[in-house]
Amino acid sequence: MATILGTPFPVQGFTNRVYFLAIPELIPASPMPLLLFQHGSGAAATDFLISDKQLDQFADANGCLVVAPAGGIPDTRFHPQGKTWDHYKLIGGVDKGTHKEVAFLGALLDTVKTNFSIDINRLYAMGHSAGTAMTSTLMGAGLAKRFAGFGHLKGLSPHGEPPIPGQTPPGEELQDYRNHDPDGFIATVVMRGKRENQDVFGPPRDVQDSFTRDYWVSFNGCTRQEPPVSETVSGVGYIKTLFTGGKAPVFFVEVTSPNDVAEHSLTLEQVQYAYDQLKPFSLEGRPDRAADVVSAQVSGQDVVTSTVPG
Repeated sequence: MATILGTPFPVQGFTNRVYFLAIPELIPASPMPLLLFQHGSGAAATDFLISDKQLDQFADANGCLVVAPAGGIPDTRFHPQGKTWDHYKLIGGVDKGTHKEVAFLGALLDTVKTNFSIDINRLYAMGHSAGTAMTSTLMGAGLAKRFAGFGHLKGLSPHGEPPIPGQTPPGEELQDYRNHDPDGFIATVVMRGKRENQDVFGPPRDVQDSFTRDYWVSFNGCTRQEPPVSETVSGVGYIKTLFTGGKAPVFFVEVTSPNDVAEHSLTLEQVQYAYDQLKPFSLEGRPDRAADVVSAQVSGQDVVTSTVPG
């Protein structure tokens, strides 16, 4: 059984922030991959890691270190320790000078990397619900260069482009990710429930999911769409459409069973499926990986400088 640790090492500059680790019971002899997983709004990172998504089991099954940080904004609608993310979109009124989430996540990676044997070419990130918006911001802000792939799993659309119909965030929050990372690309999984159409911040979920798919297809420069493939893995049905021809692929995945999955919930099996699409990808040999420093500026205020070993 994986070992769960709560904030075992302080994060420089963010000593008040909380995170959890799932360390596989059998630590690989070679440096292990890392999965950064960001919870949804109102969730507690502990429940998300253990009882909800069972990412402790994921750590054991994949020989992977799982990092589950807690968001920086209290949100106790569903749990007394619930948090959400200052993902810079659709949450007007939050003090951007207080919740420097991108800077925190970059520093957290550096902290973990210092204390564990991590394969820096195999860092992956995923988010669920509001955590997907935070993950998208993290990727679009320039830190895609640190990750081999990311999963946008049943969540809010990325808000780095002008908003889709029905979304009206404050003008100062409209940031095109290309302003921060004009040459960025990253292998991407966009996952949704086949009938997941509840309204969120105005537009239905299926509209947001189509926008998300198209956004990352454009971000990666994909030019070809492969025929959809239906498959069942570990008792869960999926329809997968692969977009290629760019700098990195996009996997658009609709969960079709059990019960055609109208709900917003995310399971361990679905996380594993998304990871299985991404794990063949590595940063090894990529020319943009050679830089020693990754810098990102978000909303004109947060400047992140993270040292990346070559």
